[in-house]
Amino acid sequence: MGGTAALTFAALHPDIVAGVCSLNGTANLVEFVGFQDAIAASFGGTKTEVPEEYRRRSAELRSELLTMPVAFTTGGKDGIVPPQSVLRLHAKLAADGRKTLLLS
Repeated sequence: MGGTAALTFAALHPDIVAGVCSLNGTANLVEFVGFQDAIAASFGGTKTEVPEEYRRRSAELRSELLTMPVAFTTGGKDGIVPPQSVLRLHAKLAADGRKTLLLS
């Protein structure tokens, strides 16, 4: 989950990130359904048990913090990490006039 982790780290620590690149990650851990056992272990509980932690780590839900340049790649045929949340985040950042690049 490197692309997801890169976005999460940037959203959690925007003051120390000069730029971020997410390769086929997800930007919304609230809606993401993959790897739930591993994510719950890392986050300290399930979406039901610690919902705020899932929101806090979802770059799409904290897009205002991503003031640095952001680059994304997505795979349209990726069934494990669907691209929709990253595509929405890219569109939001672009609409807000942020520096962003999408390779899809």
